[in-house]
Amino acid sequence: MIFFRDRLFFFSSAISFLLHIILWVVVVRIWFFLKESGETFIALHARVFYGIDFIGEPYLVFLLPLLGLSTIGVNYALARKSFGVSRFLLGALSSISVIMQLFLIVIAVLVFQLNLY
Repeated sequence: MIFFRDRLFFFSSAISFLLHIILWVVVVRIWFFLKESGETFIALHARVFYGIDFIGEPYLVFLLPLLGLSTIGVNYALARKSFGVSRFLLGALSSISVIMQLFLIVIAVLVFQLNLY
């Protein structure tokens, strides 16, 4: 755990975990909203010209936090391997994890908005 002494890695990991918790809260709220509305299928993807092109069951929204957790895990393992090699790579992996969590939160909110109408 010596690489947690690096401030950049520590703070970006902490922010990534906090964003992951926020992602879980958003996804669980989406799931409860969809369960209460009685929807059996939800829209998961839409295009501007073609409209909704991918539908699925409501439990598929839980793939977003799973993807976020796997991103955190892979970046953690790669950062641990590259700790003594490159500080730049350590910072890049930490930053990618935070950016990925932000993108997943935005995607979850957009999926929720897509299913409001």
